[in-house]
Amino acid sequence: MDIYQLRLVSTARAGWLTDKHCGRVAVENNQVTLDGERLEITSLQRSSRAEAVTPASGTLLEVWQHSNGVFVGARAEDVDGARAAKTAREQAARVALHESEKRLRTQALTFNASLAIPVRWVPGIVAEDSRNTSEVPAHDVRDRDVHVLLKQAIRDGRMIRAAGDLLCKRLRRTGGELRFAQGLDEYARVSCTACLTLAKRWQSD
Repeated sequence: MDIYQLRLVSTARAGWLTDKHCGRVAVENNQVTLDGERLEITSLQRSSRAEAVTPASGTLLEVWQHSNGVFVGARAEDVDGARAAKTAREQAARVALHESEKRLRTQALTFNASLAIPVRWVPGIVAEDSRNTSEVPAHDVRDRDVHVLLKQAIRDGRMIRAAGDLLCKRLRRTGGELRFAQGLDEYARVSCTACLTLAKRWQSD
């Protein structure tokens, strides 16, 4: 987008320059009137090269003031086009992110279902704070192991787990430190290597 450089040519009232000014104004004889003061268009910055420019009278410019007090402007149609393009890019990025998250959720559900654990369970983590027993979303635990958190007791040979234990370890041991597990939503993919190794016993060849 081409950017016009402007300079104040009228005698501004006291305090005018300390205020922030912006707006859409029409060019008249290479000048515009913004908030009651006249600004002259001095050059056009295009591809890092300043060129003298005299836009046609009637051209609609969007003029704004940088934090350093310098006034610049651009053709209103160019500004609208740039904004529309930005909106389209942001919308495309949102759609792509949504599709990516949807794909990952589907993959997590499929993977977790493949574990074929014969009792009810949910993905879970070892809670850092035993007072926090509410479910947390999967995206908050990306850097932590996601375990198989058993909702029912299970006994398979020498492996004994109670409801509330992780598949890979018992959390409530007599005389030991009491630890807690925290359930996640169903879209958290199990990542604990020990849980996955133990789950292989129920998977068909």
